Amino acid sequence: MKYSVVSLFSGSMGLDLGLAATGRFKHLACVELDPSACRTIRVNRDAGRVDPGRLYKDDIEKLDPRRVMSDLELRPGHLDVLVGGPPCQAVSTIGKQGGVQDVRGLMLWQMLWYVEAMRPKAWLLENVSGLLSARLSPQDGKGTLLARFLADVPRDYRLDVFTVNAMDHGVPQNRERVLVVGNRLGGVADFPPPTHGPGRTPYRTLADAVVGLEDPDPVVARYTARRREVLDQVPPGGCWKNLPPEVAREAMGKGYYGSGGRPGWFRRLNWERPSPTILTDAAQVMSCLCHPDETRPLSVRECARVQTYPDDWEFVGGMAEQYRCVGNAVPPGLGSVAGNAVADLLDGVAGSTVAEAERIRFVDLAAATRAQRRKNARQVCRAG
Repeated sequence: MKYSVVSLFSGSMGLDLGLAATGRFKHLACVELDPSACRTIRVNRDAGRVDPGRLYKDDIEKLDPRRVMSDLELRPGHLDVLVGGPPCQAVSTIGKQGGVQDVRGLMLWQMLWYVEAMRPKAWLLENVSGLLSARLSPQDGKGTLLARFLADVPRDYRLDVFTVNAMDHGVPQNRERVLVVGNRLGGVADFPPPTHGPGRTPYRTLADAVVGLEDPDPVVARYTARRREVLDQVPPGGCWKNLPPEVAREAMGKGYYGSGGRPGWFRRLNWERPSPTILTDAAQVMSCLCHPDETRPLSVRECARVQTYPDDWEFVGGMAEQYRCVGNAVPPGLGSVAGNAVADLLDGVAGSTVAEAERIRFVDLAAATRAQRRKNARQVCRAG
């Protein structure tokens, strides 16, 4: 038996591909508003690469879940799993953490609207790790946005909140995320411990992901002439700290005098390490994804490889749209791990070792990785 799924904020279906790869789920419907993402879903559906079920190209704020249930002939409580990764810009640590003052922050509550109406047996929410510290407003304390969201979840849902890093689970990318698993079955969700890292299977590297890729007509952004001149002076594995001080000062402007290590400024990647987080713009100066050997950003297909998309998965739209579709996605490789955890919960395989009174549990599975990253921070900008 396969568990029924409705997917919200489906994007280019990274999470959904991960669920499908487990062989344990059947999609009934996907909801996505972005035109290029919807075209991407259709093209791959028509090529037989995915079965998304019914595709709703619609604004989730206006698409009543009762209409979706009627279309799918679902009654409340019959859906097995609801999944989604609401837009994360409002809570990203790269941005200003606008919280609920940013309309995108309200997308979390749009997912709750569907939970309350559909009453799925379980649901899975994915977001950036900044969700843990995001504020309801600039005047509120850290973590107040997530605390308010969890408090608004119907009381009969038990909640397990996991902090994970994709590279700990075989994805060749340093990508820390928060996963919230809710269920009304009385079970306790268990997310598997890391399988990769020190003392385990070695991390998959950028070379593991990209070397051997055949892409005769790559979609790739370009640096300005000045930025290329600066990056030409950075060795593989290096960043702005490898530049002559006068060059760094001129190239970075006020950023040169900022606080912190700023390892993403004028960063050139290293073949022998996992990639940094794939973002929606590979040519950013502050989060540079420069190829180790060539002075150019990673191409769309190289970013897709790092995200663990299959090579035959087609991205539709202009260059910026394709980068955005790839960067916003959940890595399918991480989606499979999360999917198996949810399926195990529904199977009754997951344990029930946590006290019944503990309705909300936080599990940090990325702590060791985070500590190692801090330890390596001083040497991230050196020749590989």
